[in-house]
This record gives sequence, structure tokens and C-alpha cells, in this order.
Amino acid sequence: MIDDPYNEFFVEEFGEGCQLEQVQRKYELVYDTYWEKRYSLNIQQVPLFLGKIAEKVLHTGKYLNVIRHCGYNVQCPDSKEIKYTLVEREYMECIETAYAFASQRLLSLLMEEHKLMERLSSIKSFFLMGQGDVFVHFMDMAEHELRKKHDDIVASRIESLLDLAVRTSVAANDPFKEDLKVDIVPYDLITQLFRIINVRGHTLDLQNKCTLLLNLMLLG
Repeated sequence: MIDDPYNEFFVEEFGEGCQLEQVQRKYELVYDTYWEKRYSLNIQQVPLFLGKIAEKVLHTGKYLNVIRHCGYNVQCPDSKEIKYTLVEREYMECIETAYAFASQRLLSLLMEEHKLMERLSSIKSFFLMGQGDVFVHFMDMAEHELRKKHDDIVASRIESLLDLAVRTSVAANDPFKEDLKVDIVPYDLITQLFRIINVRGHTLDLQNKCTLLLNLMLLG
């Protein structure tokens, strides 16, 4: 841990001591930019002898904080105090060791404990329609309910029909099928796509919106 009472360290933290939701509200950060913007380098305060490796110091701290944010108590087993020395290799090796540990631990957390590849495969099956028969069964069973007005649709009924469609299709063997939930929203697919684009910081003029709409109509 770093004791920096005078804010001299070259890594800056926005919203220090705040929880994720508090930081997002205060600084208007969205989930996909949270870790990118929560911590950043103050280039003017980077010591000259750490100039070539400052980014790795930043990323090492980010990786360890991501792991701690997930509820794991993690400490680098080979952490040492970094002191300036004319022998560059001495402090470079210390930082490289910490970086290798943090990156490997985070990768292990994602790939092994949280099964990232399996979850991506599940996303492909359900959201990219890799298992198309699920949606054929679901739309056949839920057609009557989905034709109702938004306020008249019973979400629990739709969720039951979706669960039945999943369990009677090839997706029944998906290990994450229980995480599939129904959320009834008062807007259509095109509006949702525009919302996603706007969240990512892009804006579309009327011509580009019309082009996107036309392409979606042609696709389906």
C-alpha cells in the first residue's frame, strides 16, 4: 500500500474511497470505461528513472484492484520497496515481477474461476442466436403474450416461457442458462441500439441513423 498524504504519487485515483456506484454517479463513468478512467497517470509527476515503466506500474495496480473489487484478498508475494539505484535492472525486475503476478492472477480469475470463455460461448448461443431453435420455440409460445401492450405483459409469464424454451432445446446443456433473465422495456430494438451507441460516446446524425435503420430492416 502507498502512503501519499501530499498527493505526490504519479498514479491518480478519481473518487478515492468511494464505491463503484458512487464514482459512476459523481464522474458519469459507465462500466466499460470505469477502470480506464478511475486510475490514470500524472505524467508530470513520473520520476525520470521510472519513465519507461510507469504504464506497467499503473496496470499492475489496476489489475490488483480489480481482483480486490471482486472480493479477493490478494497481495503480491514478491513485493519489495522500490528505491532509486544506478543499476536499472534492480528496480525494473521488481516491477516486472509484480506486473507478471498481477496479470497472471487476473487472467486466472477470469479464465478459470469465472469461466470467461464458457460465458462468452453462452452469450453467443443466446444473444447472437448461436442456438436459433431457442428463439423459434420461445416466439411460438410467447407470441400471444408479446402482442399485448407493454403494461399488460406479465414478465414472470414470459420468463417461464423462456425457461421452457431453453430446457426443450439444445441449449438445455448450457451451464449458464439459469442466468438468463427477462426484462420488459418500453422501447424497441432500434431505440436500444441508439442508446448503446450513445453510451459508448458516439453520436449519429440523421443520415447515419437512417442508414442504420435501413440496414436493420434489410437484415430482418
